Amino acid sequence: MTSSVIGPSNAAAQIAKPTGDTILEIDGAIGQGNDGDRAVFDLSMLESFPADIVRTMTPWTDGVQEFRGVRLVNLLQAVKARGTSVVLTALNEYSITLDLPRYLPYQPLIAYQHNGAEMPVSEKGPLWLVFPQDDNPAIDRADVHDLWVWQLYRITVR
Repeated sequence: MTSSVIGPSNAAAQIAKPTGDTILEIDGAIGQGNDGDRAVFDLSMLESFPADIVRTMTPWTDGVQEFRGVRLVNLLQAVKARGTSVVLTALNEYSITLDLPRYLPYQPLIAYQHNGAEMPVSEKGPLWLVFPQDDNPAIDRADVHDLWVWQLYRITVR
């Protein structure tokens, strides 16, 4: 298998088990799980990671929006991902493959809040992959348009 592009992990040796409803699972080429060969997370677990805020416009909303969440790279480090791409899958089975060497430098965010509120499924939640395109002129908006996965629930590392 191709070596990882994710970098060293500063994560704890163990990932706790969720106490609430699972909203994200990570499987595939990972070295650290908490549910067999996969890692599962509830909202409070995601909120325990260092939070980042992205303020950006999107093709699906009006004006600048605020998103709070965890950087994708931090989640991948926590599960000791060993891949160069990830498949992100939504609740409706929409999925995309994200080439990590190409897109991790853009610092995509797994958002769990939109404009200060949790996101219900009816509002693209509970998780939405967001690109900080307004802060990064290197991001070609057309290039990332189809990569904004909302209702995200699974990440498969390859």
